[in-house]
Amino acid sequence: MYKSEYTAPETVPALAPGQEVTVLLDLKPALDGYAGIPQESRLLFLGLRTLRNFKVEGMIQHGARMLRAAVSPKSKKLTASQRINRHSRAVVSMHENPYSSVVDAIGDAIQRYFAFTALRLRVFTRSPVKLGIFDSSLFADFIWRTLFNKTLNPADKEMVTSARYRILLTPKKLLFRAGLAGLRFSSTPSFVRIDTREIEGQDARLEINLTGPDHHSSALVAIDAAW
Repeated sequence: MYKSEYTAPETVPALAPGQEVTVLLDLKPALDGYAGIPQESRLLFLGLRTLRNFKVEGMIQHGARMLRAAVSPKSKKLTASQRINRHSRAVVSMHENPYSSVVDAIGDAIQRYFAFTALRLRVFTRSPVKLGIFDSSLFADFIWRTLFNKTLNPADKEMVTSARYRILLTPKKLLFRAGLAGLRFSSTPSFVRIDTREIEGQDARLEINLTGPDHHSSALVAIDAAW
């Protein structure tokens, strides 16, 4: 009979009254298929959303496409129409290149050409990748249809679409490629870190990165160290 080598912890630390745990859950697997890891990712996000003292945010990322930025955490002077326009371009970039001019196309081509080198420089300089903000209230149907409706019941729509979402522009395949390139100089890969400090404005945090060479079987969870 198979026996798991995993040993559960004897005790689980309890939260103090009023204390919260902030979780950033990578929803890239939710873009793929119905069963297996995609389904587990959707159910995990819903389950965490129902827990008290847990603040759960979703991270939107594509496996192969470079996404367009929605809104930076520092963008506070944008009008409503500007915010909608930027979010629209981010949505379109999930499926095609949202070029509005030749200048946009040239700029995107240059960014893609130097993207790998830029990531390797971030690894060497320990400069983390920033996350953008995706306002789910502007595109609740997009969040629901793209990430959750393949598994969850319609009654769960409000629970998952009312959460806060972040967007990671760099595709997962490129992150893995840049990380594994470190094997040329070391016996262990060197992956670029993701900056999660903007979520709660706290430096103390715990990041759990569950990754594999196949981007379809990877997930990232960043948990604020409130224990």
